[in-house]
Amino acid sequence: TEIYTLSLHDALPILFSALSPAWLEPGKIIEARNAPTFFGPLSFILRANTGGWTVALENKFWTRPQRIGIRIPWFYEVEEAEADGRKVAVHQGELVVPVGVKEVKIKGRITPGTAQMSFDRTVEEYKKKYRQRYEEFLRSGEIGTADN
Repeated sequence: TEIYTLSLHDALPILFSALSPAWLEPGKIIEARNAPTFFGPLSFILRANTGGWTVALENKFWTRPQRIGIRIPWFYEVEEAEADGRKVAVHQGELVVPVGVKEVKIKGRITPGTAQMSFDRTVEEYKKKYRQRYEEFLRSGEIGTADN
């Protein structure tokens, strides 16, 4: 989690501010147990499915924030969202739900044409590019620039 401060008196925990498209593929699960936050421990399980994703929430806050924010990734199109069975609106890329909410359901899809990004893919691409630069160095003895 990250803490996003709106003002000195209005801080709230923001969840999922850096999700990868690969993490929202059907069948994927993201889980944190008793994650430390400014407010106290927060646990969640995000389960992705073909029609969207569901988040189960549980907190042991010792300082109660007014709300919890759930960031909607830039690559995701929300059709509708619910918090404990009640419809909630996405505002400026975020759902804001009451602290006591136990389940959030987000129906939607990954925007068609979104690049297949993931940490593993990024590392593989980096290794491939680095290998090419190294082989060029061995062949020519010249060090390439960052643009190569």
